[in-house]
Amino acid sequence: MDEARRASLLLLLAHGGVPWARPPLPPALALRGARADLRAAGLREAVAERLLGLRAAGEPERELERAARGGVRLLFPGDPLFPAGLEGNPLCPALLYWRGLAAPPCPRVAIVGARSASRAMERFARMLGESAARAGVPVVSGLARGIDAAAHQGCLDGEGFPVAVLGCGVDRVYPACTRALHAQVAARGALFSTYPLGTAPQPFHFPLRNRIVAALAARVVVVQASEDSGSMSTARAALDCGIDVCAVPGRPEDPLARGTNRLIRDGAHPILEPADLLDPLVGVGRVAAEEPRRARPARHDADARIRLQIGSTPLAAEEIAAAARLPLAQVVERLLRLELEGKVERLPGRLYRNRE
Repeated sequence: MDEARRASLLLLLAHGGVPWARPPLPPALALRGARADLRAAGLREAVAERLLGLRAAGEPERELERAARGGVRLLFPGDPLFPAGLEGNPLCPALLYWRGLAAPPCPRVAIVGARSASRAMERFARMLGESAARAGVPVVSGLARGIDAAAHQGCLDGEGFPVAVLGCGVDRVYPACTRALHAQVAARGALFSTYPLGTAPQPFHFPLRNRIVAALAARVVVVQASEDSGSMSTARAALDCGIDVCAVPGRPEDPLARGTNRLIRDGAHPILEPADLLDPLVGVGRVAAEEPRRARPARHDADARIRLQIGSTPLAAEEIAAAARLPLAQVVERLLRLELEGKVERLPGRLYRNRE
């Protein structure tokens, strides 16, 4: 590891999480400077003290050894596996911890929202994630329960590339209820963090995590969010960088729709169906997908339109066809396929509902 990268790692460890830009002082100063020099360069006393202790203990080398044992890589801007599109962004970190399958392709879409989301909005987030995956678009989120987890699961359902950005070390699982999902994302996509190995989640970690989520995406979709939520901080970070922001509208009286409705009022593009999410990304040369995969979204979008019409109240095929504006024969055929795939349940009286 060259001096610049070793200095970046040492500064990350001293801060307990990486500053956004490259090292704020020359590598030689970070690696060999005295306390007085570090303080004169602008490091706080506590950070300078930690840096000196970590440096004396050879902690950067130990961190690299821990990463190698755990199947974790450290990525720096300029590395071949550093996520494309992130370098040059104002929110680009000096380094990323990475566990996963491969570097996520572009373009990517971030899908974020409330942890205590409604089941209907979780279903919709899952449909968005699956639709993006079918179109070859990786799905970025924060692996929190609720909307994040639903979006990741939809991406996995669609055999896509999930990308999770964590507010803790990539070797930690948080929250515990996402343990199985965490493993699947690591096996089939990518886990990223700007926090050292072993770092426990802390409330102040998540605003920084949210900024990385935004920076990794070509567009950010907020599915359900209150006005002062972490999802809104992700949207604000995206807007600050000129990244497209979309939102799913909700009932005006729903506190978890106030953030998304406000975004739409202020100019965010409303997402009413998966096609609204994908149209700007698919078919204009931005999705590097094979021709067979390009042929799949049309069928999937029809399935998504059908499932979107089916709420908690069971509906007949005729009602679904009318609401989705699709031919009845096509709806009946797709309902059968969705039933066989375990996504839709048929009830007595030839009624249908989504499986929870």
